[in-house]
Amino acid sequence: GAIEVLNRGWSVDDVLVHLLETYGRRSTVDKGATIIVLMDWDRTGGRLQTTIRRNLESLDVRFDERLRSTLMRCLKPETRVVEGLSGLVDVLGPLVDAYDD
Repeated sequence: GAIEVLNRGWSVDDVLVHLLETYGRRSTVDKGATIIVLMDWDRTGGRLQTTIRRNLESLDVRFDERLRSTLMRCLKPETRVVEGLSGLVDVLGPLVDAYDD
């Protein structure tokens, strides 16, 4: 799906309204999550993740945080920021492809 960048000069509330208006509350296919929330796994990212979680839950929006939890556990020594994932594409790409099959 599309990747939405939070750091674009908008407040967290403005970004969440944009996400809600763009993607809706639930998937029309399976009624599951429409949004995957992926913030950095440092202290600031954790605070943002908590704020986003609380606000999305209050709006009854389905979202998924499992990817962040998995990446945080597996990649903490290598990188603490989402932007650092771009340097790991060659390693992670085949793993993602194997998982998707």
